[in-house]
Amino acid sequence: NPIAPQPDGYTVEGNTIRWELRDFEPTAADNIYIDVLEPGRYHALLAARDRAAREPNSVDAQLELAEAVQNAVMVIKMVGQHGGGEELAAQANAAYRRALELDPGRSETYLRYADWLLATGGWRSLMADGACPQELCDLVQSGLQVAPNNAELNELDMRIREMQAEAAPYATQNALSRTATAAAYPRVATIQAQETE
Repeated sequence: NPIAPQPDGYTVEGNTIRWELRDFEPTAADNIYIDVLEPGRYHALLAARDRAAREPNSVDAQLELAEAVQNAVMVIKMVGQHGGGEELAAQANAAYRRALELDPGRSETYLRYADWLLATGGWRSLMADGACPQELCDLVQSGLQVAPNNAELNELDMRIREMQAEAAPYATQNALSRTATAAAYPRVATIQAQETE
């Protein structure tokens, strides 16, 4: 459970969470994280998971689960953060994909999923180098095939294309900068190691 305290191996007694750690050299991987999710959001997440399990063929149940996960992720975890943000995000993605599988003609689902993908890295990728994440671009195009006259989907498609065009002149330079930075890390690490010897 990605909402649970990290790392595993804890016990809960009343309102106390206890870890007993012995004979180890602590590193950052051993850090203890406890995120607090307000009870309303937590119970909504549990209820949505339960409903999706009971009604696996309900589009509404899948969308409810995706929304409940989003409410948990965006409040406490953020995607890619410690302790399970990516795992929670994967649950939202799976719920959206299942909703589309159950009813591929519902334009609202494409829009909601696109908003989620944009919020969890799509905008960052587009602004950095104009790269549209494959799932996002495929999703928007699929939505436009289903609802070619949907104003919101068309506006989103146009905005993505504009951002790609704006970033195109800088995409090569950004890629070269990232490559140079990545190549420099081993050299820096080696120098730092030599300095500490």
